[in-house]
Amino acid sequence: MKEISEKEKLEQERQKNLLELKYFFLIDKDIKKRMIAMAPKRYIDEQSVCDYSDKIAENLQEIFNELKDSIKGLYGIKSYEYKKVDEMALELFSKLIDCGLDLNLLNKFYTEFVSDMSIDFRDSVKKECVGYSFRMGNSLEKAKTINELLHYFHASLMNDEYRLEALPTLAEKTNDYMGKISYRGFEVPIFEEIYTLFPKNLNVGDTDMVAVDNNKLIMMIRDLGHALTIEITINSDIARVEYFIPKICNANKVNKLPGVERVSEDSNILDSTTGITEFPISDLPQQLFDFLAKVPTDEDIEIIRHHW
Repeated sequence: MKEISEKEKLEQERQKNLLELKYFFLIDKDIKKRMIAMAPKRYIDEQSVCDYSDKIAENLQEIFNELKDSIKGLYGIKSYEYKKVDEMALELFSKLIDCGLDLNLLNKFYTEFVSDMSIDFRDSVKKECVGYSFRMGNSLEKAKTINELLHYFHASLMNDEYRLEALPTLAEKTNDYMGKISYRGFEVPIFEEIYTLFPKNLNVGDTDMVAVDNNKLIMMIRDLGHALTIEITINSDIARVEYFIPKICNANKVNKLPGVERVSEDSNILDSTTGITEFPISDLPQQLFDFLAKVPTDEDIEIIRHHW
């Protein structure tokens, strides 16, 4: 039997990492659909309330089966992350039983343990899950709902440069500023085109582009807003672009970005923000590059200081 080389072992591990990441994005989408299916509705008799309670229990079971399976692959069965998911599953099933067939309690259960996301939790995740930064915080410990669990894991994976770098690399080049532009994941023509056309004269640091599947590209770009992350989802002939800027650097410039969650003009330059915009597939690369050129950098902080 031929012995597998260290290089082959490393490549197998990279492929495994990619499949685990792909699986998370699949279950993330499925769980969100299940959460919608569990949303409270008007019920007129005891049987319909009983059916609704059964629907919640059934979806909870599927949600935690998928989550535990994914988190086990990403972090390991002995990890704190897996333990947190397992403990929340036990807690929520217990609380659901306590609701009985009381519709008010069932509706409250959905809000308090499934759909809610507190502002404090969201802000905590924004501060903790930042690429190229030492992680300090206990956001996962604070998670009380399924929505918060999903949000934490999504943000954690998107903003982890080590995890992105541990994926199969398909192509790599260096820009004019010595930043490494890497294309990883699966071979997808529209995303390969973005890599191929990525301007070498665009002033960015290391850039990781990961094709998670045929319809989703995630990116982390160093030196734009410290470490800009982007999630591009293809839907028919439209590309939905969701982005996170961990350090706004310049409030005036960041507020001009398309679809941005605006910040006050006197915001701290270390504050963060997010945004969502859409581009036609036909001109996605150029629209994306134009967007990247407008994201503030540390140089924009110096402009503010000089103005003062």
